[in-house]
Amino acid sequence: MPAGGALPATPTSLPVATPTSSVPTATDVPSPSPTPALASPTATDVPPTRPAAPPAQPAALVSASLTPATVAAGGTLSASVSTTGSVTSVDVYLGSGAPNAPAPLTYALTESSPGTWTGGGAAPTVGGQYHYTVGLFTPSGRRVVLDNDAWNVTVSGGSSGPAAAAFPDDIPLAPGFNYGNPTPATFTTGGQTVNGAEVVGTAAAQVDPSTVGQFYSIRLPRAGWIVTGSSAGSISAVSGDRVCLIQYSASSVQIFYS
Repeated sequence: MPAGGALPATPTSLPVATPTSSVPTATDVPSPSPTPALASPTATDVPPTRPAAPPAQPAALVSASLTPATVAAGGTLSASVSTTGSVTSVDVYLGSGAPNAPAPLTYALTESSPGTWTGGGAAPTVGGQYHYTVGLFTPSGRRVVLDNDAWNVTVSGGSSGPAAAAFPDDIPLAPGFNYGNPTPATFTTGGQTVNGAEVVGTAAAQVDPSTVGQFYSIRLPRAGWIVTGSSAGSISAVSGDRVCLIQYSASSVQIFYS
């Protein structure tokens, strides 16, 4: 025992630090989302540029014929007219010019192909020398009458010709037009050629064609007619065994009837 009676100090165990890992634990880090690809710009559909519509060409006559050159009274005449430009309808007028001769006949032609107009009908029943002219109607309703010294037809035989039938009371007259007297006319409607008469009305000022068409589509049935066909500028109707064809524009009305 050491001097002084003091006990020797008992060595105290020092706490030993538990080593810890110096490497930090990896934390789950979400992987970065891929950058979305930029959408390619979509080309905007651009309608193709439409060329401007060419201006309407003026009505012009290329050729005209009325055959045969010599025909028996009351026989059949065939008309053929070729046109260019804006033409809505074509008439051929045949008259003798004699003082006591009947009024000129009108042959209303139909467009069999673009610019080609055909038709015809019965020749006059009075013999003699006849001359014909051609009428071209434009979209505005204007009528251009063309003449040629060589446009002649000889009618052989025959007697006094028929007068035009009086204008029927049951065909209404569209307002806004000045109407002339009936004249004999040959026209085509419903696929048939009809020998009848015509009354022409002209307007001093422009009349809305749609108003004229509406007038006849309402008034004809009221007067007892049955409308059998209707298109822009034309309306046809029947009443018993009679037929009626009305062609109209902003400045004229042609009423054909039997």
